[in-house]
Amino acid sequence: MSEQEDFFFELESIGEGDVRVKLSQGVWANRRKSWAEGWLQSRMDLGLKARAALDLSLAADSNATARETNLILHDTLHVAKSAKGAAWVAAAAAWVAAFVAMLSAVVVCIQTKCY
Repeated sequence: MSEQEDFFFELESIGEGDVRVKLSQGVWANRRKSWAEGWLQSRMDLGLKARAALDLSLAADSNATARETNLILHDTLHVAKSAKGAAWVAAAAAWVAAFVAMLSAVVVCIQTKCY
């Protein structure tokens, strides 16, 4: 294993946070400092790529959810329109029934001479 690979292995074992602390304390100089900074940058680049992939995945999920919601709302609107039509038919039937009931009452009144 090369010196740089050994150093990267060491960086992996201590983690990003401690690498940042050691860099700020000036623990490493020259090559090792440069390697550590490059290692941190590559970790940040990987983190940004992972975050971008996650954002893209979340956006795709949101888009799919929006499509499903749209379909559900479309179906709900269709049901509501059908219910509205049924309500109008029921209201018309109620008016007809009320008219027939009044007419029947008038006929009964005339036949029994209730006036």
